[in-house]
Amino acid sequence: MLRLNNDSFTNNEINDILNVENKKKLHDLFYNENNIDVDVEDNSEDYIKYRDNVMLANVIKYSKGDEYLYELYIGKCFSITHTFIGSTLYKDPLYHLDNSAESLYDSRSPEYLYACGTYMIIFPDTGVRICGPVDFIRNIPYFEQIMNGTWSEKSTQLPVLMKRENDEKEQKYVNGPTVYICHAPLDMILYDTGEHKNGYISVSLLRHIERALNY
Repeated sequence: MLRLNNDSFTNNEINDILNVENKKKLHDLFYNENNIDVDVEDNSEDYIKYRDNVMLANVIKYSKGDEYLYELYIGKCFSITHTFIGSTLYKDPLYHLDNSAESLYDSRSPEYLYACGTYMIIFPDTGVRICGPVDFIRNIPYFEQIMNGTWSEKSTQLPVLMKRENDEKEQKYVNGPTVYICHAPLDMILYDTGEHKNGYISVSLLRHIERALNY
C-alpha cells in the first residue's frame, strides 16, 4: 500500500529519477510503500505474497463487511477484468459474469459472490477471478489443500456484514468466501472431475476460460 509522503518536488529530483541507474520512479516523489519490508526484493516471491496480504488486509479493514465495498476495493488492489462462477451443475464448469453488475453483491442473486462456504480465487497476473462452492473447488487438485487446511500459504475468509446496528460494536458478521491470491499460470491448473473411466480428459482452467469467453 502507498502513503503520501510529499506534495512538491524540485527539478533536481526529477533529473535524478531520470538517471537510468536510479531505481526510483516518478510516483516515488509523492508516495512510498507503507509497512513494506525493505529487506525483501520488489519482485521476489516473498515480496509479492507479502504485498498481496497487505492489500487484502486493507481491503478487509476498510470494507467493514460490506459487499459493495469489497467489490470496490478488491478491484482497486487486484487486476480483475473477467469474473467467473464455477459450478459442477453447468455443462461447462465456468459461467462468465458482468464485473460491474450489482448482482455480484446482492445476496438474493444467483450471481452473489460473498456467501459463506464459497471460494474466491483471484489471478491478478491474468486479470481473472473464479468463484465457486466446495464441490467446484474439489475438482481442482491444485486448490485441494485450501479446503483441507494444509495449504502452506495463507488464505483468509472475508467477514460479511449480516445485520447492521446503530452501534458498530453490536453489528453481526458471518464468514464469507475464502479468498486466495494465486500467481500460478492458469494453463498449469487442471479442472479434474475424476471421470476418466467415462472418457473425460482433464482440461486446464485456461481452456475452460477461453471456452466461456467464446475464444
